[in-house]
Amino acid sequence: MNRFFNEMKDKKTKKKEEPCSIIRDSLIIDCSKCELVPEAGSNECFRCMVDRMSRYGSADRIILRTGRDLEVSGRSSAVIKNISSLKRWTTSGEMMDRACRKCSQNRLAVMNVVWKDFPCMEFTKAKQMLTLSDADDKCSRCMRASVAAIEQLEEDMHAITRRMR
Repeated sequence: MNRFFNEMKDKKTKKKEEPCSIIRDSLIIDCSKCELVPEAGSNECFRCMVDRMSRYGSADRIILRTGRDLEVSGRSSAVIKNISSLKRWTTSGEMMDRACRKCSQNRLAVMNVVWKDFPCMEFTKAKQMLTLSDADDKCSRCMRASVAAIEQLEEDMHAITRRMR
């Protein structure tokens, strides 16, 4: 009986490994549970790096941790850093009130549509979500702000891809 309680206690006190951490200037992503082989240029890894950096914070280097670590730094890391800050800016829903959170056309819902297919982003689909029919003044202001955010994001993404060439 005592052994059972000790095992339960050990399970509770064991620190769960985070899939990602930041150490000094490096974002370390644990790829061991991923079904794919890490390849920094693949859409899946690119999406993962942007998601993790937008969630955990910016870093100058990215390390994809597997049996053999893969480092992403320099211009590639700078591009990921810029895109992740755009994602962080466009998907923060902190300033929404309750009514906006319930709305299917709120900024967070619209931006989730934009980011869903990243890196092949579909801006027109998100703009079509924002219809001004039956919208009160507050909703129309919110929708205009969302359209402006989409247009700014589209412009920034084009600028980033131009710099990559």
